[in-house]
Amino acid sequence: PLVLVNPELTFPAGDVDAGRIETLEGCLSVPGVRAMVPRFANVTCSFYDPIAQQNRVMEATGYIAILLQHENDHLNGVLYLDKFSPTTFAFQTEIDKRNRSLGVREGSWRFLEHENEMVV
Repeated sequence: PLVLVNPELTFPAGDVDAGRIETLEGCLSVPGVRAMVPRFANVTCSFYDPIAQQNRVMEATGYIAILLQHENDHLNGVLYLDKFSPTTFAFQTEIDKRNRSLGVREGSWRFLEHENEMVV
């Protein structure tokens, strides 16, 4: 497990919009709703690791960077609905109906383990 106590995120320096991507997000705090949210594609996270009993710093990219920002927002009392692009707001039922009309089926996922490395 990865446990992050008192995480502090830092973002790439420079233009506020540089290095940002929009991702379709949802949250168990607001079930059934999705929207596009601007997030940084890369972040650095400083935190205390109670398992290793030390302060650590990690760099994260892609989905993990997005996840860290989403969860860190919760710690700061912010939901993705406070940051979403209003024109992209949709109920999950609408997304499911559209996907079915396009022939998109429900999928599955699995962890791939390669010599102690997990690909997520």
